Amino acid sequence: MKKFLCSMYLALSLSGTLQAIPVWPEPFQVQQADGTILTLNPRGDEWFSYFETTDGFRVIKDEAGNYVYTLWGADGKSALPTRIIAHDPLSREVEEREFLKNYPKDEQEKIHTRAFEIRNQSNAQQRIGEMTTHTGAPSIPVILVQFADTKLTETDPKTGYEERLCRPATQEEVEVGKGSAYQYFVDQSLGKFTPNFVVIGPVTLESGYAVYGTDVNGQDANVGQMIVEAIQKAVATDEISDWSVFDNDKDGLVDAVYVIYAGEGQHALPMQTDLIWPHTFQIENRGLELPEADGVKFNQYSCSSEMMRGKVEGFGTFCHEFSHCLGLPDFYRTDGQSSSVFTMESWSLMDYGSYTDDSFRPIGYRALEKAYMGWITPIELTEATTVKDWKSTDRGGTGLKIVNNVESSEYYIVETIDESGWNKGAFGHGLLISYVFLRSMEPWYNNTVNNTNPPRVSIVGADNDLTTLITGVNEDKYYSSLAGDTYPSPNGNDEFTDSSTPAATVQVGFLGLQKPLTHISYDRAKGTVSFDFMGGSEDNILTGVVAAKNTATVSEGYYRLDGVWLGTEKPEIPGIYLQRDVHGEMRKIIVER
Repeated sequence: MKKFLCSMYLALSLSGTLQAIPVWPEPFQVQQADGTILTLNPRGDEWFSYFETTDGFRVIKDEAGNYVYTLWGADGKSALPTRIIAHDPLSREVEEREFLKNYPKDEQEKIHTRAFEIRNQSNAQQRIGEMTTHTGAPSIPVILVQFADTKLTETDPKTGYEERLCRPATQEEVEVGKGSAYQYFVDQSLGKFTPNFVVIGPVTLESGYAVYGTDVNGQDANVGQMIVEAIQKAVATDEISDWSVFDNDKDGLVDAVYVIYAGEGQHALPMQTDLIWPHTFQIENRGLELPEADGVKFNQYSCSSEMMRGKVEGFGTFCHEFSHCLGLPDFYRTDGQSSSVFTMESWSLMDYGSYTDDSFRPIGYRALEKAYMGWITPIELTEATTVKDWKSTDRGGTGLKIVNNVESSEYYIVETIDESGWNKGAFGHGLLISYVFLRSMEPWYNNTVNNTNPPRVSIVGADNDLTTLITGVNEDKYYSSLAGDTYPSPNGNDEFTDSSTPAATVQVGFLGLQKPLTHISYDRAKGTVSFDFMGGSEDNILTGVVAAKNTATVSEGYYRLDGVWLGTEKPEIPGIYLQRDVHGEMRKIIVER
């Protein structure tokens, strides 16, 4: 029996709800029976996906293979094909133009309503719990799956996935796209969370890929059966002598199982509706009996594809889906609407940041995400402060909160994005400002965080250019826009105030935020940010590692991961610490037993 174990510490409680990864935002073209070429935009995710014309009309493929306009059936749950074949706006004849002129105005709203109903139905069955323990080294099984007609492409897929998921990686490897999922979570948590992914298989299922992936009303019809069969096949291999080791919290359930299936995923090729969309869900909510082995049952699962657009995919989607198991929601729109609202985009793993460098260098967690996990504690700025040489959350810094005095659940959180580690592939560097307005955690638990306008969690673009990616259409403009999201921006914007552009606006209150950030600068050599808060103060300087009372220190010596200074003597208690040398540079050290 061969197992690849990354490391071992404590245990974790995992929970989940209906989650997926966003569709790859690339228009595609199809040829209709009359010879015309139609351009379509993919929308949605695993839970509700569909296609639109470039001007926003929903279409569906009819029995003849043409894409035709749809109308909702009387049950309000299914879209029915019309006889009107769709064309691009400039290629439409009189009949088609008249049809669209009289197209019911509420048809688009019905799409959003149906998407909302589907999500609510599943969310009522199980939702993400409150903050769980995200420390230690839970053991998580990862099952490699092949279909009767679709095999994994690597000669030795098990070794390949152990390499991409399980091994420790150096910072140099991370920065050139040769990191691992294990190292990703170790780095995001500052060593507090070291998941032990155990690769099993491959196992081959009884049926062909399309049997499990064929869409019915915009959803994969038999994907639950794929998960159950994969688990049963994995148990039968006897690779794992005791499956109860994956019940880290000893509640009788395997905390989570991850399935990686051969072939492409529908997130990358949405026009192929017999593919499976990566997602996270529960077996019982698929209406299936829970598999069991060694006294524990399987329920929570995630899955993703081996390939992405012709190449073996990295581990960005894996990290995205596993982060759902840890409690993070999606930050893209999940209600089926067109992406007209700018959210976190490529700045978050839970939006499009999972795709960075073909998913081999996913963007690091944002300060808000790390705070939710309990890995950092943001500091609230409340009085005139000069912030000097503020580091990224990966290198001893933390997020800084600027709270609306009228509504404490509305705030901005600022952090440094340097040019190292998992942020090496970010298109902009400097100070990143995110806006948060969560009066309750219900949208977080229900995975509807950004289904409002304005969104509840989004970034503030320093250049005031919030461009949404449409692959194949506006990549250059989109990436240029990302480069201008951090402060100071390429166009010279170095302040964030009530009257700047963009402005520090608030939804609650009439007087504005009244907490300006000015003189924002980025030291590329140091990878640090400096700025004045509320005018700055030489008597109140915040710099370096954060100490116990939210004051800064430049002392040499050893620190806990939360920034508390322990003195100049090396700690004797086993654990992970930060050490500052005489030059002020920080590094992580491990004190072993």
